[in-house]
Amino acid sequence: MALTVGPVRLADPRSPWNGQRVYLHIVPQGIERVESTSAETDVWVSPGWVDLVAWTNQPQIPTAESFSELAERANRGGFTTVGVGGWWGWHEPELLVQLRSSWELLPITFLPLASWADPRGRIAPVESLRVEGAFGWTL
Repeated sequence: MALTVGPVRLADPRSPWNGQRVYLHIVPQGIERVESTSAETDVWVSPGWVDLVAWTNQPQIPTAESFSELAERANRGGFTTVGVGGWWGWHEPELLVQLRSSWELLPITFLPLASWADPRGRIAPVESLRVEGAFGWTL
């Protein structure tokens, strides 16, 4: 049985439905079909949007909220995906590998922000912030 979502406006430049008002018919395997509509809507959907953006002092301050605690809180709130950034930035490849391996068994998906920050925690300009694997969100 399909779940019908809509009307929504689709934001995906790769789709022939981009910018159009549609109903999405969703089955467990994914979108079964897309149906055009003239119904008015202010709701936009897009593949890859992030539910929640969070900042953390991990792993530089071990006593800060852990990723498992953050995942638990996000999961309780109904979030499935969190764009997460470190106040000190995560620009070192070895650190990103370590972080990703620590996220594998958590109940939500973490997408690391490609960002930098100085030792005082001042983050980079907005244009330098990107979420790995995400599309269409803004700060």
